[in-house]
Amino acid sequence: MLLVLLATGCAGLDPVLSPKDILRDADLAYAERDRADARTGADLLEEALARRPDDPEALWRLARLEVFLGRPHAAWRRAERAAELEPGSAQAALWAGYAGALEIASRPVGERLAEAPAVLGRLERATRLDPGLARAHLGLAILSLALEEEPSPAPFERPDAALHLSLARELRPGLPEPHLLLARRLLAAGDPQGARHELEVLLGPPPEERDGPHFPEAQIAEWFAARESARAMLALIPPSPR
Repeated sequence: MLLVLLATGCAGLDPVLSPKDILRDADLAYAERDRADARTGADLLEEALARRPDDPEALWRLARLEVFLGRPHAAWRRAERAAELEPGSAQAALWAGYAGALEIASRPVGERLAEAPAVLGRLERATRLDPGLARAHLGLAILSLALEEEPSPAPFERPDAALHLSLARELRPGLPEPHLLLARRLLAAGDPQGARHELEVLLGPPPEERDGPHFPEAQIAEWFAARESARAMLALIPPSPR
């Protein structure tokens, strides 16, 4: 647990980390998907922000960890501030939009429209700044699916959920969420065999990323964890015709 060791310090060593060290180790905690390190990393970023409250890199990194820790509302607030401070940052726009989409999706039906245009704007800006951000497309799909359940139509054109899920899947084949959401979408559209295909992908081996080395160990764990949801959904689908 690298972050835990750094946070507590060792005998004879100065336990105070530089801002650069804190950002580096926050990146490591997120990449490894370790909850204990993520909590420690979030605490260290909080301390760094107490000294430099307008550091956009620390703000969006803290937002990213808070999303992982299941705190989208706090993440949204942090990343929005980062996006205001650094409008040209694709990562700040991404996490402001993605956390906002998760927060909106968690709200009761009937209470999702008011802040949706701002979240949509952040996600679209993230894709313009960096077209390869798969999670931005995932956020657009999550937002669209959340608004689809609203009784009143959105005052803007909703993103095409199926398109953005497909883009997210193509850009990052190792993300399990697009497969699960596409399967739900296909089931709702009356295409059980299309849904079956998406779910069976999750029952296969985790793919290697095209733009990196091998699938990170923690993301492999994420992929295998998604199999439980895939199996539960597959149990509801009739066998494919022979």
